[in-house]
Amino acid sequence: MIPSKGVSVVVASIRDPETVTDSIQALGVSLSQLPGPAEIVLVRDSPPGTVPAEWMSAAKVHPVTVIWTGRRRGSSFARRLGVDNAAYDTLLFTDDDVVVPPDWAARMALGVEEHGIVTGLIQSRTEGFFERCDELIDHYRTAARAADGTVKFVSFPNLGITRTVFDSVSLDLSAGNRVDDIELACRLRLSGAFPQLVETAVAVLYPSTYRSFIGRKVRHGIGMGRLRGQLGAAAWDQLELGQATHLLRRWIALSRQITPCAGVVRRLQVTSANIAYCFAFMITAALFHNGTILGIARTRVGRRMFR
Repeated sequence: MIPSKGVSVVVASIRDPETVTDSIQALGVSLSQLPGPAEIVLVRDSPPGTVPAEWMSAAKVHPVTVIWTGRRRGSSFARRLGVDNAAYDTLLFTDDDVVVPPDWAARMALGVEEHGIVTGLIQSRTEGFFERCDELIDHYRTAARAADGTVKFVSFPNLGITRTVFDSVSLDLSAGNRVDDIELACRLRLSGAFPQLVETAVAVLYPSTYRSFIGRKVRHGIGMGRLRGQLGAAAWDQLELGQATHLLRRWIALSRQITPCAGVVRRLQVTSANIAYCFAFMITAALFHNGTILGIARTRVGRRMFR
Protein backbone atom coordinates (compact mmCIF):
# COMPACT_ATOMS: atom_id res chain seq x y z
CA MET A 1 0.00 0.00 0.00
CA ILE A 2 1.27 3.48 -0.92
CA PRO A 3 1.85 5.68 2.18
CA SER A 4 -0.54 8.62 2.35
CA LYS A 5 1.76 11.08 4.12
CA GLY A 6 4.61 12.48 2.10
CA VAL A 7 5.38 14.40 -1.08
CA SER A 8 6.56 12.98 -4.40
CA VAL A 9 7.93 15.44 -6.97
CA VAL A 10 7.61 14.05 -10.51
CA VAL A 11 9.92 15.54 -13.14
CA ALA A 12 9.64 14.58 -16.81
CA SER A 13 13.13 15.05 -18.24
CA ILE A 14 14.87 15.22 -21.61
CA ARG A 15 17.34 18.11 -21.25
CA ASP A 16 21.10 18.08 -20.77
CA PRO A 17 22.55 16.90 -17.42
CA GLU A 18 23.76 20.35 -16.32
CA THR A 19 20.30 21.90 -16.73
CA VAL A 20 18.72 18.98 -14.87
CA THR A 21 21.23 19.31 -12.02
CA ASP A 22 20.23 22.95 -11.46
CA SER A 23 16.59 21.89 -11.22
CA ILE A 24 17.25 19.05 -8.78
CA GLN A 25 19.40 21.26 -6.56
CA ALA A 26 16.59 23.80 -6.25
CA LEU A 27 14.09 21.03 -5.52
CA GLY A 28 16.39 19.64 -2.83
CA VAL A 29 16.47 22.98 -1.05
CA SER A 30 12.69 23.30 -1.29
CA LEU A 31 11.98 19.76 -0.09
CA SER A 32 14.28 20.27 2.90
CA GLN A 33 11.68 22.68 4.31
CA LEU A 34 9.01 19.98 4.48
CA PRO A 35 8.40 18.40 7.88
CA GLY A 36 7.69 14.91 6.51
CA PRO A 37 9.09 12.44 3.98
CA ALA A 38 9.59 13.44 0.35
CA GLU A 39 11.27 12.24 -2.83
CA ILE A 40 12.12 13.26 -6.38
CA VAL A 41 11.11 10.92 -9.22
CA LEU A 42 13.00 11.94 -12.36
CA VAL A 43 11.74 10.25 -15.53
CA ARG A 44 14.10 10.45 -18.49
CA ASP A 45 12.18 10.19 -21.75
CA SER A 46 14.94 8.22 -23.46
CA PRO A 47 16.71 4.85 -23.51
CA PRO A 48 18.51 3.97 -20.26
CA GLY A 49 21.76 5.81 -19.65
CA THR A 50 24.25 6.88 -17.05
CA VAL A 51 23.00 8.77 -14.02
CA PRO A 52 25.33 11.67 -13.15
CA ALA A 53 26.51 11.61 -9.55
CA GLU A 54 25.41 15.24 -9.21
CA TRP A 55 21.78 14.22 -9.62
CA MET A 56 21.90 11.77 -6.76
CA SER A 57 23.68 14.14 -4.41
CA ALA A 58 21.89 17.34 -5.40
CA ALA A 59 18.80 16.74 -3.27
CA LYS A 60 20.96 15.95 -0.20
CA VAL A 61 18.25 14.95 2.33
CA HIS A 62 15.60 13.31 0.16
CA PRO A 63 16.08 10.42 -2.28
CA VAL A 64 16.20 10.84 -6.06
CA THR A 65 14.87 7.99 -8.19
CA VAL A 66 15.79 8.02 -11.88
CA ILE A 67 13.82 5.88 -14.34
CA TRP A 68 13.66 5.75 -18.14
CA THR A 69 10.81 5.39 -20.58
CA GLY A 70 13.04 3.20 -22.78
CA ARG A 71 12.62 5.40 -25.86
CA ARG A 72 11.02 8.72 -26.73
CA ARG A 73 7.46 8.28 -25.49
CA GLY A 74 6.43 11.90 -24.84
CA SER A 75 6.01 13.94 -21.68
CA SER A 76 2.53 12.63 -20.89
CA PHE A 77 3.75 9.04 -20.83
CA ALA A 78 6.81 10.04 -18.78
CA ARG A 79 4.72 11.81 -16.15
CA ARG A 80 2.28 8.91 -15.88
CA LEU A 81 5.23 6.56 -15.43
CA GLY A 82 6.57 8.85 -12.73
CA VAL A 83 3.26 8.83 -10.88
CA ASP A 84 3.11 5.05 -10.94
CA ASN A 85 6.59 4.89 -9.43
CA ALA A 86 6.01 7.62 -6.84
CA ALA A 87 5.82 6.63 -3.18
CA TYR A 88 3.36 9.21 -1.86
CA ASP A 89 -0.14 10.49 -2.49
CA THR A 90 0.71 14.20 -2.67
CA LEU A 91 2.13 14.70 -6.15
CA LEU A 92 4.01 17.82 -7.20
CA PHE A 93 5.03 18.28 -10.83
CA THR A 94 7.70 20.44 -12.35
CA ASP A 95 10.03 20.29 -15.37
CA ASP A 96 13.74 19.63 -15.68
CA ASP A 97 14.55 23.22 -16.71
CA VAL A 98 12.69 24.77 -13.76
CA VAL A 99 14.22 26.42 -10.71
CA VAL A 100 11.73 26.46 -7.84
CA PRO A 101 11.90 28.89 -4.89
CA PRO A 102 12.76 27.53 -1.43
CA ASP A 103 9.16 27.69 -0.16
CA TRP A 104 7.65 26.08 -3.28
CA ALA A 105 7.16 22.53 -2.02
CA ALA A 106 5.65 23.61 1.30
CA ARG A 107 3.22 26.06 -0.31
CA MET A 108 2.16 23.63 -3.02
CA ALA A 109 1.74 20.71 -0.60
CA LEU A 110 -0.45 22.87 1.63
CA GLY A 111 -2.50 23.91 -1.38
CA VAL A 112 -2.98 20.27 -2.39
CA GLU A 113 -4.11 19.42 1.13
CA GLU A 114 -6.70 22.22 1.02
CA HIS A 115 -7.93 22.00 -2.57
CA GLY A 116 -6.87 18.68 -4.14
CA ILE A 117 -5.33 20.37 -7.20
CA VAL A 118 -3.39 23.62 -7.43
CA THR A 119 -1.28 25.39 -10.00
CA GLY A 120 1.04 28.37 -9.77
CA LEU A 121 2.71 31.14 -11.72
CA ILE A 122 5.55 30.86 -14.22
CA GLN A 123 8.30 33.34 -14.93
CA SER A 124 11.36 33.34 -17.17
CA ARG A 125 14.85 32.54 -15.91
CA THR A 126 16.32 34.82 -18.59
CA GLU A 127 15.58 38.35 -19.79
CA GLY A 128 15.41 38.08 -23.60
CA PHE A 129 12.61 39.47 -25.76
CA PHE A 130 11.04 36.16 -26.76
CA GLU A 131 11.34 34.81 -23.24
CA ARG A 132 9.46 37.85 -21.96
CA CYS A 133 6.73 37.32 -24.58
CA ASP A 134 6.26 33.69 -23.59
CA GLU A 135 6.15 34.70 -19.92
CA LEU A 136 3.38 37.20 -20.64
CA ILE A 137 1.44 34.61 -22.64
CA ASP A 138 1.67 32.20 -19.70
CA HIS A 139 0.45 34.98 -17.40
CA TYR A 140 -2.51 35.39 -19.76
CA ARG A 141 -3.29 31.67 -19.46
CA THR A 142 -2.88 31.73 -15.67
CA ALA A 143 -5.35 34.60 -15.45
CA ALA A 144 -7.93 32.88 -17.68
CA ARG A 145 -11.15 32.17 -15.80
CA ALA A 146 -14.46 30.57 -16.70
CA ALA A 147 -17.68 32.49 -16.14
CA ASP A 148 -17.97 31.03 -12.62
CA GLY A 149 -14.43 32.10 -11.72
CA THR A 150 -12.85 28.66 -12.21
CA VAL A 151 -9.18 28.51 -13.20
CA LYS A 152 -9.17 27.26 -16.81
CA PHE A 153 -5.63 25.96 -17.15
CA VAL A 154 -2.90 24.29 -15.13
CA SER A 155 0.79 24.04 -15.89
CA PHE A 156 3.06 21.06 -15.26
CA PRO A 157 6.06 23.25 -14.43
CA ASN A 158 4.09 24.33 -11.34
CA LEU A 159 1.39 21.83 -10.36
CA GLY A 160 0.24 19.98 -7.28
CA ILE A 161 -2.44 17.29 -7.11
CA THR A 162 -3.49 14.30 -5.04
CA ARG A 163 -3.01 10.87 -6.55
CA THR A 164 -6.76 10.23 -6.22
CA VAL A 165 -7.65 13.32 -8.25
CA PHE A 166 -4.94 12.61 -10.85
CA ASP A 167 -6.21 9.08 -11.32
CA SER A 168 -9.83 10.22 -11.60
CA VAL A 169 -9.50 11.05 -15.31
CA SER A 170 -8.08 9.18 -18.31
CA LEU A 171 -5.37 10.99 -20.24
CA ASP A 172 -3.83 10.69 -23.69
CA LEU A 173 -0.44 9.06 -23.08
CA SER A 174 0.73 9.13 -26.69
CA ALA A 175 3.77 11.04 -27.88
CA GLY A 176 1.46 13.24 -29.93
CA ASN A 177 0.03 14.87 -26.81
CA ARG A 178 1.82 18.23 -26.79
CA VAL A 179 -0.51 19.94 -24.30
CA ASP A 180 -0.81 17.35 -21.55
CA ASP A 181 -1.25 19.87 -18.73
CA ILE A 182 -4.08 21.63 -20.58
CA GLU A 183 -5.65 18.25 -21.33
CA LEU A 184 -5.47 17.39 -17.63
CA ALA A 185 -7.16 20.66 -16.66
CA CYS A 186 -9.91 20.14 -19.24
CA ARG A 187 -10.71 16.58 -18.21
CA LEU A 188 -10.63 17.48 -14.50
CA ARG A 189 -13.03 20.37 -15.05
CA LEU A 190 -15.35 18.15 -17.06
CA SER A 191 -15.31 15.64 -14.20
CA GLY A 192 -16.20 18.31 -11.62
CA ALA A 193 -12.75 18.88 -10.10
CA PHE A 194 -11.59 22.50 -10.17
CA PRO A 195 -7.98 23.74 -9.94
CA GLN A 196 -7.04 26.56 -7.58
CA LEU A 197 -4.24 29.09 -7.96
CA VAL A 198 -1.37 29.24 -5.45
CA GLU A 199 0.65 32.45 -5.32
CA THR A 200 4.06 30.95 -5.92
CA ALA A 201 6.15 31.27 -9.07
CA VAL A 202 8.74 28.98 -10.65
CA ALA A 203 11.39 30.05 -13.15
CA VAL A 204 11.64 28.25 -16.52
CA LEU A 205 13.84 28.37 -19.60
CA TYR A 206 11.71 29.72 -22.45
CA PRO A 207 12.81 29.70 -26.10
CA SER A 208 15.34 32.48 -26.72
CA THR A 209 15.31 32.68 -30.55
CA TYR A 210 12.58 33.42 -33.05
CA ARG A 211 12.93 29.99 -34.59
CA SER A 212 12.44 28.22 -31.26
CA PHE A 213 9.70 30.68 -30.28
CA ILE A 214 7.59 30.05 -33.38
CA GLY A 215 8.35 26.32 -33.26
CA ARG A 216 6.91 26.15 -29.75
CA LYS A 217 3.80 27.98 -30.91
CA VAL A 218 3.25 25.54 -33.78
CA ARG A 219 3.68 22.53 -31.48
CA HIS A 220 1.17 23.98 -29.02
CA GLY A 221 -1.24 24.77 -31.83
CA ILE A 222 -1.07 21.19 -33.08
CA GLY A 223 -1.57 19.93 -29.54
CA MET A 224 -4.58 22.15 -28.94
CA GLY A 225 -6.12 21.19 -32.28
CA ARG A 226 -5.68 17.54 -31.43
CA LEU A 227 -7.28 18.11 -28.03
CA ARG A 228 -10.18 19.95 -29.65
CA GLY A 229 -10.75 16.96 -31.89
CA GLN A 230 -10.65 14.54 -28.96
CA LEU A 231 -12.98 16.51 -26.69
CA GLY A 232 -15.54 17.48 -29.33
CA ALA A 233 -17.51 20.67 -29.83
CA ALA A 234 -19.90 20.26 -26.90
CA ALA A 235 -17.14 19.76 -24.31
CA TRP A 236 -15.10 22.59 -25.86
CA ASP A 237 -18.04 24.95 -25.43
CA GLN A 238 -18.70 23.71 -21.89
CA LEU A 239 -15.07 24.47 -21.01
CA GLU A 240 -15.43 27.97 -22.46
CA LEU A 241 -12.29 27.64 -24.55
CA GLY A 242 -13.51 29.89 -27.34
CA GLN A 243 -14.73 29.54 -30.89
CA ALA A 244 -12.23 28.93 -33.68
CA THR A 245 -13.80 31.82 -35.61
CA HIS A 246 -12.54 34.21 -32.92
CA LEU A 247 -9.10 32.64 -32.58
CA LEU A 248 -7.13 34.81 -34.99
CA ARG A 249 -8.65 38.04 -33.74
CA ARG A 250 -7.95 37.11 -30.11
CA TRP A 251 -4.31 36.18 -30.69
CA ILE A 252 -3.59 39.17 -32.92
CA ALA A 253 -4.96 41.40 -30.16
CA LEU A 254 -2.82 39.58 -27.58
CA SER A 255 0.25 40.04 -29.78
CA ARG A 256 -0.28 43.80 -29.62
CA GLN A 257 -0.79 43.71 -25.85
CA ILE A 258 2.48 41.92 -25.10
CA THR A 259 4.64 44.02 -27.46
CA PRO A 260 3.51 47.61 -26.83
CA CYS A 261 7.02 49.10 -26.89
CA ALA A 262 8.69 46.74 -29.37
CA GLY A 263 9.87 47.74 -32.83
CA VAL A 264 8.02 46.84 -36.01
CA VAL A 265 10.12 43.73 -36.74
CA ARG A 266 9.67 42.32 -33.24
CA ARG A 267 5.93 42.96 -33.30
CA LEU A 268 5.62 41.26 -36.66
CA GLN A 269 7.59 38.26 -35.39
CA VAL A 270 5.34 37.80 -32.36
CA THR A 271 2.18 38.30 -34.39
CA SER A 272 3.29 35.85 -37.08
CA ALA A 273 4.17 33.25 -34.43
CA ASN A 274 0.75 33.57 -32.82
CA ILE A 275 -0.95 33.40 -36.22
CA ALA A 276 1.07 30.23 -36.90
CA TYR A 277 -0.34 28.86 -33.63
CA CYS A 278 -3.87 29.64 -34.82
CA PHE A 279 -3.42 27.97 -38.19
CA ALA A 280 -1.75 24.93 -36.61
CA PHE A 281 -4.73 24.63 -34.28
CA MET A 282 -7.38 25.01 -36.98
CA ILE A 283 -5.71 22.70 -39.49
CA THR A 284 -5.08 19.97 -36.90
CA ALA A 285 -8.63 20.20 -35.53
CA ALA A 286 -10.03 19.96 -39.06
CA LEU A 287 -7.83 16.98 -39.95
CA PHE A 288 -8.76 15.26 -36.71
CA HIS A 289 -12.44 15.86 -37.40
CA ASN A 290 -12.07 14.38 -40.88
CA GLY A 291 -10.16 11.37 -39.54
CA THR A 292 -7.11 12.01 -41.72
CA ILE A 293 -4.44 12.17 -39.01
CA LEU A 294 -2.46 8.95 -39.01
CA GLY A 295 -2.85 6.86 -35.91
CA ILE A 296 -5.94 8.59 -34.53
CA ALA A 297 -8.07 5.48 -34.80
CA ARG A 298 -5.40 3.49 -32.99
CA THR A 299 -4.96 5.96 -30.12
CA ARG A 300 -6.85 4.92 -27.03
CA VAL A 301 -7.17 7.95 -24.81
CA GLY A 302 -6.01 7.18 -21.31
CA ARG A 303 -4.67 3.69 -22.04
CA ARG A 304 -1.79 2.94 -19.69
CA MET A 305 0.58 1.59 -22.27
CA PHE A 306 3.42 0.82 -19.91
CA ARG A 307 1.48 -1.65 -17.82
